[in-house]
Amino acid sequence: MLSTTHNLSEKLQKKHIDLSEAIANVTSVLDMLSKQRVNANDNFKTLYAQVKEIAAKLDIKEEIPRVRRLQTTRNNVPYSTEEEYYRRAVYVPYFDDFCNSLKERFESHKETVASLQDILPEFCTKTDFYSLEAAFNFYEEDLSHKEVVQSKFMLLKEKWSQEKSENLPKTAISSLEK
Repeated sequence: MLSTTHNLSEKLQKKHIDLSEAIANVTSVLDMLSKQRVNANDNFKTLYAQVKEIAAKLDIKEEIPRVRRLQTTRNNVPYSTEEEYYRRAVYVPYFDDFCNSLKERFESHKETVASLQDILPEFCTKTDFYSLEAAFNFYEEDLSHKEVVQSKFMLLKEKWSQEKSENLPKTAISSLEK
């Protein structure tokens, strides 16, 4: 699982990453992880075989934590084999928690980012100010009056509509450079 997210981790740590690019990367990783989650049993079998091989080389015996009659702090999942125990008690909960953490961290920004993209020259020429509603509501405290922001948007829209579409900046960073 961590090998799946290694590339994402490197991309998210880049100096100049666009938030929309980051969300697109996270979405594609989440899609891949959800496919892996569907095949969790098969994926875990492969992983478990690798772990057993490494444990054998290190002379580590396979053990399951003690099962308590009264479940207070331990995870007493039903199991018939050691492999099933570790899949149910460790792998699947960790996998689900990991995916939920990624979703929690990035899903909340999706609507705002989608709205903010309409400021980009490539999109602002094809949309109206009301498509920025989610972004405006998110940044309302930091912005001047709505009418001022709307007139600035209209000026930008007019400026970028005079450019050829192939010359329009595609990212926020490249539009700041123009």
